[in-house]
Amino acid sequence: MKTRLVASVALAGALLLGTSGCTLFAVQGTLVQYQPSDGVAANVGDVKVRNLVGLSDNGDDISLLMTIINAGDSAASVNFQYDNADGEKTTITIDVPAHSSVNVGSGGDGEEAILRNAGATVGGLIPIYVQSGKDSGKQVQVPVLDGASAEYSPLLPEPLPSVTPTATPTPTETPAP
Repeated sequence: MKTRLVASVALAGALLLGTSGCTLFAVQGTLVQYQPSDGVAANVGDVKVRNLVGLSDNGDDISLLMTIINAGDSAASVNFQYDNADGEKTTITIDVPAHSSVNVGSGGDGEEAILRNAGATVGGLIPIYVQSGKDSGKQVQVPVLDGASAEYSPLLPEPLPSVTPTATPTPTETPAP
């Protein structure tokens, strides 16, 4: 009788361990950090940049979309620096008040950040250096997407207006009567 009891307890223990053992050694999905959207993130001091993504139809002009959060006690100027197609460093600065956030590139009357002459590849990555105040910056590889998605198509950058030269009439001398 004792043997049956011990065998039953051992079998129940083995069954319990066998059915719950997979979760004992598995990685918990809630502990894995990831970017839940198309963009990337960067933390620079008290400034947090979230869901930074570029939109372009040709790679020359890229509209940046992101949310910038300033958790600091003073206003922050956030710099976004990239190398344009000519190899020149170009910087865009966005000011964010203390204890607030700014949505960039989401349409409407909000902030806009457009990288001009970027020379990037649509579907590729463009390196952008994010820096604020005296804090050392961070370089992030920002994905450049096209406007194929219905959510992104109205947010593509508008091209700069082209200047068309007009002919100026040359005055001619008229003979005196």
